[in-house]
Amino acid sequence: DCLWTELELSHSECDENGQFYAFIYYTISNPLSSTFSVTGNGEDYGDYQYDDGNFIEVGPLNGDCETLYEFILSDNDNEECTEVTFFMEPICCDIELPCLITNIILEIEDCDEEETFDIHFFTEDEDIGLINLSGNGTNYGDIEFDDNGTYILENLIGDCETIYEFIFTELSNDTCTYIIELEEPICCVESSTDLELISNLQVKCIGNDLYINHVQEATQISIFNAKGQFIKKDQFNEDNVLQLNVNPGIYFIKIQYGNKEMTEKIFVIH
Repeated sequence: DCLWTELELSHSECDENGQFYAFIYYTISNPLSSTFSVTGNGEDYGDYQYDDGNFIEVGPLNGDCETLYEFILSDNDNEECTEVTFFMEPICCDIELPCLITNIILEIEDCDEEETFDIHFFTEDEDIGLINLSGNGTNYGDIEFDDNGTYILENLIGDCETIYEFIFTELSNDTCTYIIELEEPICCVESSTDLELISNLQVKCIGNDLYINHVQEATQISIFNAKGQFIKKDQFNEDNVLQLNVNPGIYFIKIQYGNKEMTEKIFVIH
């Protein structure tokens, strides 16, 4: 009867591509064919000749640290003459893949009527493939830069609070990441507090002094003459008084509260 005996299995060192070869040593008696096949893990590794060396080399195989490789040896003229050998644990070829993401810049678009905004990302890294984009606990999915090195992320909420971060991760190398964090929140939402304050402002001018009923710290005041020409920019002092130091005449002042502003006409009389 055909019989496989003394099967031994070992493997080569991993190469620079993270692959290796399996070495199978065997002894067989009474084969019906001059060749045998080797299969395993759904793969057909081909046919081999019986020879005096009783040794074959199978590969290259991926050392992915996951696959438990098995090898089924079968005489090509006798299906019952079969033997199986396998590695006791996966072969792990740790190789350091190059990081293909080296530089990404962004450009923030203006807010739209829906109080959202878009961001344009740009890169000159030509070899980047699929990338996962995430940030602030949100996974935006797998993205790909177009032929011009551009990707547009649309409809982000400009809530005046979120400091957006963007994490780019190579799908083929999850150790390669590139992080961009905005310096401040994007504000597309009108503050109801600012709106209430600006609507309740009361402004009056006595001589060269401008009075206002309530102000916030660093409230900006811009002064224009009757022709609309800019005169100066100033701030109210802690007494809610601004000394204009301008000649008599008609002026316009623009007061800015947060994201809201108002313009008032005043008369300066000495």
